[in-house]
Amino acid sequence: MILAFGSYHVQAFVGLRSRDQVSDQKTLWKYRDLLAKAGCLEELVAVFKEQLAVHGYELPTGTLVASSLVQCHRQRNTREENALVKGG
Repeated sequence: MILAFGSYHVQAFVGLRSRDQVSDQKTLWKYRDLLAKAGCLEELVAVFKEQLAVHGYELPTGTLVASSLVQCHRQRNTREENALVKGG
């Protein structure tokens, strides 16, 4: 998984400003390959997805046509509804 930092929205999401320098795609791909060969890539992606979920985002998977981060739907039950769910 590699994010293209060319997108303004991705840059804003990861806290980059337009004047910040970032590595080019070839460098990012090199480190991705090193992580994959070391057997760490899948664990790193899992931790990344977990952190996104903690902050209310998910990274959809499947065929990549265009990438985007989407905010997850949050279930908002009343206290009474929660009690009903817990009670069965």
